[in-house]
Amino acid sequence: MTINLPRKQYWLAPEREQATRRMLVWRALWYWAATWLSLAWLSHGMLRVNFGRAQSLAIIPALVFYLGFVAV
Repeated sequence: MTINLPRKQYWLAPEREQATRRMLVWRALWYWAATWLSLAWLSHGMLRVNFGRAQSLAIIPALVFYLGFVAV
């Protein structure tokens, strides 16, 4: 697998490679979890809106959560 990183020689040096790969996997899992949670939240909100149990602004918090997570 090819990894495109700035300062690749530093991050993939033998003494740092395992920690770098672990960090990349850990962050990818956090993004996966946040994306899954946001999609589930949006789907639930959209169902509630379609069944008339909520207003259309009910899905805004899910979008704010995901965009805030990505920004951080």
